[in-house]
Amino acid sequence: MFEILLDRYNLKPEESIFINDDDTGRSYKTANEMGILGRVVLPNNVDDIEKMLMDYGIKV
Repeated sequence: MFEILLDRYNLKPEESIFINDDDTGRSYKTANEMGILGRVVLPNNVDDIEKMLMDYGIKV
C-alpha cells in the first residue's frame, strides 16, 4: 500500500508522514521501515496528533 501511494503521487518517504490509530502498530512499523515517519496516536485524540506533528517539526 505504501509503495503504491509513494509511486502514484511521486512522494519521497523521508518527506512523508503516517498517522496510525491502529493499536496493533503493524502499519506504522512497515512505514518506518520504508523511511516514512510516523507512529501510533490515540484514536480520535487531536492533542496527540498535534503533539506528533510538533515532534516532527510540523507547525499546526
